[in-house]
Amino acid sequence: MDKHRNLIRQICNYYSNDTYHFEDLVQECFIALSNGYNNFANRSKESTWIYKVCQNTCRRLIRESIKYNIVPLSDLLIQNHTIIPENEIQEDITWIRDTIEALPPIEKEIIILRSNGHSYDEIAEKTGMLRNTIATKLRRIRYHLLSRFH
Repeated sequence: MDKHRNLIRQICNYYSNDTYHFEDLVQECFIALSNGYNNFANRSKESTWIYKVCQNTCRRLIRESIKYNIVPLSDLLIQNHTIIPENEIQEDITWIRDTIEALPPIEKEIIILRSNGHSYDEIAEKTGMLRNTIATKLRRIRYHLLSRFH
């Protein structure tokens, strides 16, 4: 799992909204991976299995936080302090993250995989779609993002 540490952290970073939440997600993913490693049947690449376990773990935790109305500690702390205006880079990152967040789940998954350097074939394998479908969806996602940017 050490060789896939960056993949795990990238997935958790996408699903987190602050540093504390990120660390919780990473820890939960490592627990899920170590608990489920004996069930890994080599029917796919190890990285594909790790991606799916982490993605499902993050989604489950987010559903639970919504169900139980869990509020991140950082949200409580910000209410009592003055918020420092974000610089332009942070604004752009926030805009990109919000725009990607607004995409349908499958498109969000595809764009994250592609931004993490996966080939069209790898994305097709991970999502169960055809390579040409992935190419078409990525073209439409890019067009959508560019149209919202301008």
